[in-house]
Amino acid sequence: MTRFVNLVGRRFTRLVVIERAPNGLLQGQTMWLCKCDCGTEKVIAGPNLNSGKVRSCGCLAAETKVRKPRKTVPENNLLGRVFGRLTVLGREEDNRWRASRWLCQCTCGEKSIVVASRLITGRTKSCGCLAKERRAEARCFRAPPPPEPTPDFSDPLLKPWS
Repeated sequence: MTRFVNLVGRRFTRLVVIERAPNGLLQGQTMWLCKCDCGTEKVIAGPNLNSGKVRSCGCLAAETKVRKPRKTVPENNLLGRVFGRLTVLGREEDNRWRASRWLCQCTCGEKSIVVASRLITGRTKSCGCLAKERRAEARCFRAPPPPEPTPDFSDPLLKPWS
C-alpha cells in the first residue's frame, strides 16, 4: 500500500492542486480538486497528476490540437477526369449529407452517380461491372471439390449387413 502524499499547492503543468476532493477516494485513488490556469476547476485522480497523464482541464489539448483543413472539392475540378473505369461527365445535386455527387460513365457504357470522395479515394472504380467480372473470374479458378471416398468393403468392420 502506498503512503498518502499531500499534493496541495503543487503545480502540474497548468494545474494547481487546491485541496483534496470532498469525495476523497475513487477506485482506491485519492482525488484532488485542481484549478487550471484558464480558471476551470476540475477533480482529478492523484496518480494521473503524478504521472503527467493529466496536465490541464482539457484546454491544453484543445489549444495544441492541429486542425487539418477539410478537403473541399471545387465544383469543376473533376469534370473530364478518369477514375479507374469511370469518366466524370458532370455535376449532380448534392446528397442529403451535402456531399458532392458526379455523373460518371463507365467503359462498359453504363452511367452512374458517384460521391466525389469515393472517386478521389479510389473506393469506386466502376459502375459495378468490375466487381462482377472479379466474382466471375474467382469462380473459374476454384478447385473442384475432392471426389467422395468409396468405402473399402474388404474390411470386416465396413461390410454391409446382409
